[in-house]
Amino acid sequence: MAHRWLADSGAVIVVHDQEQEQQVRTAIDRLRTETGAAEPRILQGAAAYEERLGRRREWQQSAGITLGQLVEPGVIERAYVLAPPASAAGRAYGDMTRALSVAAEAHLVSHQPDAWTAAQAGIEAKRIRDGMASQARAENVCQVAAAAEIREAGRRREQDAERSHDRAVGHDAAGV
Repeated sequence: MAHRWLADSGAVIVVHDQEQEQQVRTAIDRLRTETGAAEPRILQGAAAYEERLGRRREWQQSAGITLGQLVEPGVIERAYVLAPPASAAGRAYGDMTRALSVAAEAHLVSHQPDAWTAAQAGIEAKRIRDGMASQARAENVCQVAAAAEIREAGRRREQDAERSHDRAVGHDAAGV
């Protein structure tokens, strides 16, 4: 997360709670001493969402805006939203959804998976790759079969044309 922010220090960092905020600040502080980067702007998702929602409602009322897809003035342009830890599943994901709404453009950054999750993701990725390869092979077989069918149909047309020509020649010779 810290390296991503250093590459885009104009973005805001949105965290789940105080503990995450402290972890991010510690990681960024280590890098800031090496790079001399500015202090990051770190917001907690729930509070930042409520602030944006309030500003948005006020802007919509004052400007008479009814379309929901317009972005209000003064909104945070970009944010990196740190996903809540897996141990907070369920309750925290509603908060994460709101945190993704803090900025006009949000990028979700997730934690490193534990060994089991990483292994399962690897198995799933292999299954998807195998399925795609199998589908490609099946499509190739279909294309080869279709090409053979087209060649066979062309061969039959040529034979039929030859027979028709031979009959015509035979009729002309018999009629003379």
